[in-house]
Amino acid sequence: MIQETIRQITAEERDAMPVPLPPRCIAPRSPGFREEAWMLGVGALVLAGIVVIQGVPRGAHAAGLFSASMVPVVLFVRAYVRDLRFRRAHPPVLVPATPPPPGVREDGRVVVKRVTACAVVEIEEVEDEGRGWLYDLGDGRVLFLKGLDYSPLDDDTPWPNTEFEIVRGLVDREFVAMAYHGRALAPLRVIRRDEYDVQAMWDEREEVIEGTLEEVIRTRVLKR
Repeated sequence: MIQETIRQITAEERDAMPVPLPPRCIAPRSPGFREEAWMLGVGALVLAGIVVIQGVPRGAHAAGLFSASMVPVVLFVRAYVRDLRFRRAHPPVLVPATPPPPGVREDGRVVVKRVTACAVVEIEEVEDEGRGWLYDLGDGRVLFLKGLDYSPLDDDTPWPNTEFEIVRGLVDREFVAMAYHGRALAPLRVIRRDEYDVQAMWDEREEVIEGTLEEVIRTRVLKR
């Protein structure tokens, strides 16, 4: 079962939202400087590797290696001088502070989705995008959650949970917080990543699907 209510955002929820980035200065670099510096650094490492593997050469070989090693040094100095002149001609750019996300901060209202579930199935994550959860709502519908926002930040809070709240901004539906009220709910099964289409299940989800848990697994999750 899902119940939705609207209320004012709490001080704790507001404080937990991302803080806007402060203003900062970005110094421009001359075109191609980073690529040149990277390539010259690789060249210097290759020469150093030759010395380590073959030992320090003597005679004509030493002179040749010294001449070869001076090439990336000279090129780097030239690139650095060119970049220095470019930076003097182009002062740093001031990037203004990131404005707070429009919507919930200004409006102050949130929609609370209170979920009560009787069963759950876990969907294994592919890498680190977050596990998926299919919650049986007990009324012929399934809540499909996938992403990192839904799991608790600590190990003491039971998850999956029989009863929890998803708090989002009323205007922009921006994620605000999670609240957990029920008890631990053990998954009926874990759907492995080789059982479903990875491309179709990769993105974040918060979707209510009509059908029983078995029907949703068969028609929306498992490979056909």
